[in-house]
Amino acid sequence: MHKIIADHMKSKSVLFSILLSYAVMISCSDKKIEPVDYVNPYMGNISHLLVPTYPTVHLPNSMLRFYPNRDNYTSNQVQGFPLNVVSHRSGKVFNLSPFEGDIREINGNILYTYDNEVVNPYCYSVSLDEPDIDVKFIPAERSGIFSFRFNEGSYPGIILKTTNQGELRFENNSITGYDTYDKVKAYLYLEFERKPENVKVRDSDVVSESTSVRGNRIAMIANFDNSASEIKIRYGLSYISAEQAGKNLHNDIPGWDLNEISDNAREKWNKVLSGIETEGGSENQRSVFYTSLYRCFERMVDITEDGQYFSTWSNKVEPAKDTAFYTDDWVWDTHLALHPLQVIMNPDEQDEKISSYIRMARQSGWMPTFPTISGDNHAMNGNHSAAVILDAWNKGIRNFDLEEAY
Repeated sequence: MHKIIADHMKSKSVLFSILLSYAVMISCSDKKIEPVDYVNPYMGNISHLLVPTYPTVHLPNSMLRFYPNRDNYTSNQVQGFPLNVVSHRSGKVFNLSPFEGDIREINGNILYTYDNEVVNPYCYSVSLDEPDIDVKFIPAERSGIFSFRFNEGSYPGIILKTTNQGELRFENNSITGYDTYDKVKAYLYLEFERKPENVKVRDSDVVSESTSVRGNRIAMIANFDNSASEIKIRYGLSYISAEQAGKNLHNDIPGWDLNEISDNAREKWNKVLSGIETEGGSENQRSVFYTSLYRCFERMVDITEDGQYFSTWSNKVEPAKDTAFYTDDWVWDTHLALHPLQVIMNPDEQDEKISSYIRMARQSGWMPTFPTISGDNHAMNGNHSAAVILDAWNKGIRNFDLEEAY
């Protein structure tokens, strides 16, 4: 446990006032105030020059990341909900859009105005105004679960769309397929809690009766009867196969209880955020601190799936053996502060991240500069990974092959 002393305000009365103030915070849980309750994902969402941070919902260093699909975070409209943010701030796959009534009356993309949005690291909820639909989302490592609450007797429906070239197939109350991000296939296995009344597909704005479709920016529409006031959807993701996506789902989310899944996600966040204990300071200082610490666990992401991973560096599925494979690290941004912090907080995981860099170099012939899911985004000059590796070695992390790294 590491300790930071912000100032000398250590009296019980000050601590009580901090806890009492945060006891009334709105969140997706009624648990007592813990480090995750200080996190404000909206912080840093506005930028006048560079790309800002986004209100990301995810588990620490997990393959799945989520934020609502809108142009920027001052916008009063949202355009559905992506199933995954593949690469940090730069790419989404799949999109879910709930609707009521006849799909033939809906042309193009649905834009919703929204209210009552609540975002924290382990839960997202919002009310969509015009159709009056309440949405809730909970993340897991490689999976997620949605709840959509509709008006009684409203004939609800769900549109699942690919963002690029993809394929969707409905069978046995589930949808399988893939979407594409920068030539990498993101596979999907999605289940409904209750079976749709009927399923249609849309290709080039043409809606037809079918259970499968392939193409660019295709969609599958699931309609439910008017007795369905709540639709639950859970899904798994994979870079290996749709079958593996199904395994990932059932490993992560075996049931349909959103509160249970949310409690598990909250517990994981509190475990990592409690790695640094704070004393004193103001409520705002604690919020800034724990929000900054939460941001430290968005990258790198662990894409290991059942002891293997898809490598864009070798363009095949590789064995992970006993070392998880991490990627999506814009190291020009992270080598000075984030990696040295992780050396202190999570030395075992940092060892695996450095070993992942070495694997990328071994498989491609070059040490990457900005490793992502789809390869090296060679955006900045220099060899910043060398500083990361040397810093870790000098601080006692020795389980990676230094000679090969050199």
